[in-house]
Amino acid sequence: MMGSGTNYMRMFKYGTNKYELIKCPDGTCTETFTAGYGGVYVTSELGPTVLQGQSRQFLGSGLYFLPSSICRNRPTFRPCHEGERFLNATSCLPQGQTPPHCATYLSRVEFAPTWNYGYSVGVVNSIIKVDKLDNGDTEKYWYGLNRGLLRWEHYNAQGQLVNWGQQTGEIPNSPIPHNTCLQP
Repeated sequence: MMGSGTNYMRMFKYGTNKYELIKCPDGTCTETFTAGYGGVYVTSELGPTVLQGQSRQFLGSGLYFLPSSICRNRPTFRPCHEGERFLNATSCLPQGQTPPHCATYLSRVEFAPTWNYGYSVGVVNSIIKVDKLDNGDTEKYWYGLNRGLLRWEHYNAQGQLVNWGQQTGEIPNSPIPHNTCLQP
């Protein structure tokens, strides 16, 4: 997936408040989320293409990914987690753990009314979540009103687009097989 886009991105609800984002067409790279009190939390990033052969599960509630409410006059927040457990992406065996951590840089949310995605999605009222990672890379996530995640982009520290994906009209909550470690 690196260096080019994908239109295989799929969201799947697998519990009352649990979601899985399948990023690879063969189901080998996924992220899981929990919508909880106060926000949305990433609970895992799984698959061999995720972190150079490692997968990770976030401990506790997970990585604080997006507040449950965002005010225009206060659009920034600090992503934090209670530690992460690394797993071998092939065997799913533990390979170490890190302590709790908060991001060096604040994340922000931009309001994008009437954002034009083009293709079959068209114009949707949206927000754009922008994360500057500790290594200087930037990730952007586009969420459409009543549509969920519609696009994401990853830029290196030099500002060059290195990866992206978009939702293109898959059937919502239609299960497809995944080939990763067990979701938390």
